[in-house]
Amino acid sequence: MVTNRIEYCVAGSRRNGWKVLRQNRQLAHRRDMFDAVALATHIAEREARTGSSAVKVTLADKHSFTEAEAPLR
Repeated sequence: MVTNRIEYCVAGSRRNGWKVLRQNRQLAHRRDMFDAVALATHIAEREARTGSSAVKVTLADKHSFTEAEAPLR
């Protein structure tokens, strides 16, 4: 039975790199967005196999950044 949902989020920019977050806590940092998404997906799939939680992987859009992290326009 699913008791809660765990969210993995990839947020960042080309300039500063990409953070992999689990429940808003940083797990890793990657220079390449695709590496960050692959890592988040891999971890989420492993966690989903246990069946104890539903998982979700998202890629943050530019509106999710704080002023310090916002990509240059």
